[in-house]
Amino acid sequence: GRVAWKWSEDGPAYASPILTTLAGRRQLITQSQKFHVGVDPVKGTVLWRVPFTTQFDQNSVTPIVSDALVILSGYNEPTVALEIRSRDSRLRAKTRWSNRDIPMYMSSPVLVEGRLFGMTQKRRGQLFCADPATGKVLWTTPGRLAENAAIIAAGKVLLVQTTAGELLVVAAAGDGYDEKARYRVSEKSTWAHPALVGSKLL
Repeated sequence: GRVAWKWSEDGPAYASPILTTLAGRRQLITQSQKFHVGVDPVKGTVLWRVPFTTQFDQNSVTPIVSDALVILSGYNEPTVALEIRSRDSRLRAKTRWSNRDIPMYMSSPVLVEGRLFGMTQKRRGQLFCADPATGKVLWTTPGRLAENAAIIAAGKVLLVQTTAGELLVVAAAGDGYDEKARYRVSEKSTWAHPALVGSKLL
């Protein structure tokens, strides 16, 4: 239970951290209230950080890595892809692309077969599919789908549990929205993220 290190230069947000290796360095990547940040998981030293704030100071999108790009987003802010580079033994983050059309608020994206799937708060809730290499949007739903959603990649489909209490089964394809099934799982709002265990969804 001994504290090995802590970083206290900024307050915590709601995003979960991820552990990955980029530019030859193992690093813990997350969002704080005012930064995208990469930290040495052993020493706790900041390897790189990029200023990032939203109007609520509550960044809550878990980062995702696609082909050495770190993809992050926040409420009413663009979704961005950062490339982490090593220069003069220091790491630097460079923005490879930025897209204001698909901001994400409290829903973390997933990757399936080279496609990025997520939910934006635009038009009161839209699912979208984008190219993670360029940020180009391939399709979106019309809108008003849900206030928010939890998304799980399950083979070639997405399991999308909306805050309205519905579970959508959607093809994880880049050529258009293809809903395979829809189930009512709750008569009340649902905020807990489901867990896929084998063939069972908890």
